[in-house]
Amino acid sequence: MTATRSAVTVFAALAALPLRAAPAEVVHVAEMGGLYTQTWRAADVGSSGPGTREIFVGGAGKAGDFWGVMHLDCDTPRYSRWVAEGGYLSAEDVPGEAIRQIRARFC
Repeated sequence: MTATRSAVTVFAALAALPLRAAPAEVVHVAEMGGLYTQTWRAADVGSSGPGTREIFVGGAGKAGDFWGVMHLDCDTPRYSRWVAEGGYLSAEDVPGEAIRQIRARFC
């Protein structure tokens, strides 16, 4: 998926948020040595069916920036996937602990 197409997908997901959508919650803070950290946030942007959620994930800090939309399948985790991503970091850089916290909070 191209960066432009990814950006359009994320913009569409964010535009679909209800006016009273909950702000992004901090789901993980990774210590990067010294005073440096990488903060990971997530916000529920809706559902695409029973047992699923669309989650906006953002990361910012020492390692760089990341944004993405994860299709979170609460019933069958292996079917969860990234539907859009961008920034300096990639979805592979999102720590496992952040993903575990996203599942714990939004499923």
